[in-house]
Amino acid sequence: MSRMDTQEHRNEAEMGRPGWDSIHAPVQSWALLVLASTMAALTCLGIWIVIMSPEEGARAPSMLSMPDPGRLRPATLETAWPMAASRASEWAQDARLFSLSSQYDWPANATAGQEEPAGGWLIYVFVRGVGRSTESFAIMVERNAAVIARESVTVLGTDAAGFDPSQFVQAPLSSIQALDVAQSAAGASFRDECRATRFVMRQTFQPAQDGLGAGWILTYNDTRVRNGPALTIRVDASTGSTDVTPFSGSDPPLDRLGDCPR
Repeated sequence: MSRMDTQEHRNEAEMGRPGWDSIHAPVQSWALLVLASTMAALTCLGIWIVIMSPEEGARAPSMLSMPDPGRLRPATLETAWPMAASRASEWAQDARLFSLSSQYDWPANATAGQEEPAGGWLIYVFVRGVGRSTESFAIMVERNAAVIARESVTVLGTDAAGFDPSQFVQAPLSSIQALDVAQSAAGASFRDECRATRFVMRQTFQPAQDGLGAGWILTYNDTRVRNGPALTIRVDASTGSTDVTPFSGSDPPLDRLGDCPR
């Protein structure tokens, strides 16, 4: 299977069925747009992750995980991993990790000194089966409560490869360390320009592939930009080196956003 075929199948697993592309929730949407960088060129692939409606195989709320005083809060992709992996094993003993991502939310009125995200979500997607019997299982964890808030199962009907979880569990840079690196590189200054509209950041883990080492992709949104994240930062999961890419095709252009609303 080609790299592009694999990427297309990853999109399908994370999207679920067409038509659920505007599910409203306390966060702006359940969508996660990931821009993946390559060593040869700055080639970007958009990946929309959508958590399906409860009708699409989610368990009843009474069956979702309950608060545990022993869990670290707010949860991170690493600290919530055992809980997500355990649920995936209940779903299928041969479940394969397909993708993991998170959303961090700051208060829209945060001051310049308030750098810790106040809320957000963690999303783990697993797959099982082969060919037409392939299914995906998405788990959404609420960060502050460190509990599973939502689950969904989607029939993919096509092959979908997973990756070894040790790539992110044992990565020299954790998700939070990568967040700190991205903030120092450009994220904090980007947010400081207009905190009223730049209060959502999304992060995904990019497994090593085709000679490119594993990395963390962090995308910063501006609510005035209609067609995607305004800033993308890739942090190498081993070295901490960064690749900062403002969105050159934003609508409207970043240099024409006007004054920050008060």
